[in-house]
Amino acid sequence: MLKKLMIAAVCIQMAACNPNTTPSSNGFQVKAVVETEESNSVEGDDAADDPAIWYNEAQPEKSLILGTNKKLGLEVYNLEGKRLATYPTGRLNNVDVRRGFRFRGQLVDVVAASNRTRNGLDVWVIDPSGTQFELVSDTTFVSPLEEVYGLCMYSQVSDNSIHVFVNGKEGVVEQYQLVENDSTVTFQLLHKYHAEGQVEGMVTDEERGLLYVGEEDGGIYVYTIGSDKPRTRIDHSGEENPDLQYDIEGLALYINEDGSGYLISSSQGNNRFAMYDRHTYAYLGFFEVVAGDAIDGVKETDGIDVIAKSLGAQFPKGIFIAQDGFNTKDGIDVPQNFKIVSWSEIVEAFDAKH
Repeated sequence: MLKKLMIAAVCIQMAACNPNTTPSSNGFQVKAVVETEESNSVEGDDAADDPAIWYNEAQPEKSLILGTNKKLGLEVYNLEGKRLATYPTGRLNNVDVRRGFRFRGQLVDVVAASNRTRNGLDVWVIDPSGTQFELVSDTTFVSPLEEVYGLCMYSQVSDNSIHVFVNGKEGVVEQYQLVENDSTVTFQLLHKYHAEGQVEGMVTDEERGLLYVGEEDGGIYVYTIGSDKPRTRIDHSGEENPDLQYDIEGLALYINEDGSGYLISSSQGNNRFAMYDRHTYAYLGFFEVVAGDAIDGVKETDGIDVIAKSLGAQFPKGIFIAQDGFNTKDGIDVPQNFKIVSWSEIVEAFDAKH
């Protein structure tokens, strides 16, 4: 989202401005080991927004970071942070990726993003090597939402279909199934969900059939996918929790092999990331991504993502990635980017606290 606070205003709160201050005993600190190249924008632009991780099954170390640029389109990076490609399709806000969509007679990996330029959805097919992205979506599609905003994807276990959830600032969430039509991907509306305030960040738990939606000034809510059952709110997911400050932004889900896991939320107002138990929703604490020797810390994060698979020797337990709202280099403000943290470091620090 557009930043609500200027750096000067943020710096009134000294604890937020000091990356080495963790006033609560519930938190711990980690450092990014990789950062992407700066977004294709100018310093001061609110451009980089939401990341997603494409997993390369044949060569996990060649997996990709996909990042939206709200001024331009989709930017693609390798795990060293080098930009490999830019797809200038419009003002993209959020992005997600899934594998196993049947298209042109084969199963393919697909990327979806919310496109605010034409108030629609972009869908790309990725080739197995990750070197080719083909835009295959129906570009005449226009959402009835006033303006598309947050987005996530969902693989429905019962029929292996792929769905996209997209929301608008007014609090409506639309669920679409991806449908092939004459070698183009079209969108079939299946369901609508309603929130009470502005929403953006979303993530799905496919095994449990759940949709998590972050109300920026209200907390995290849980919806049963495809149902009109009343939503439930996760306790301690808003400012009743002294560790957190609105806005509630990006959401991500880390699932271990044994089915346990963590729901992670960006607490944008104080540069933290809250962790909840995947099943009980118990609040487990928070972490901060602070400055290291060569890479600055993360501030005012919008989108986040996480993956629970080995990405090679450097990232044996996967990675956590966050958009950095105020990127600096040698103390100088530069365009925004994304920061990558080894999940191994998060686990080690979390275990030390618990």
